[in-house]
Amino acid sequence: MFWKAAKSTVEGEFMNNMDEIRQIILGAYEHLVEKEGDVCPYAIKKMEEFGEELKFWRVHPSGQNEFEVRNGFKSYGVNIRKRVCACRPWDVLRIPCVHAQASIMLNH
Repeated sequence: MFWKAAKSTVEGEFMNNMDEIRQIILGAYEHLVEKEGDVCPYAIKKMEEFGEELKFWRVHPSGQNEFEVRNGFKSYGVNIRKRVCACRPWDVLRIPCVHAQASIMLNH
């Protein structure tokens, strides 16, 4: 049922699928919609984990809203306007990775 909701392509379909979950397992529904402000607890936890690594990464501007983030021999391209990083978790999870966070901090 969760994947049915996750694969919904329109808001009405998503809301109907979430309502089915709520009717069957209220606790699971409440966990899925639980938020602290505008950000869910999982996203906050992941960003805090990434944040612990920030001091090891160096950010080098490489264009407007584009950065190269380096740590020794590792290097990742970040575009904060498009919200993408070469490491991919930001693209997939929609949670800024350590490279994105470092770029955002330099930019602001």
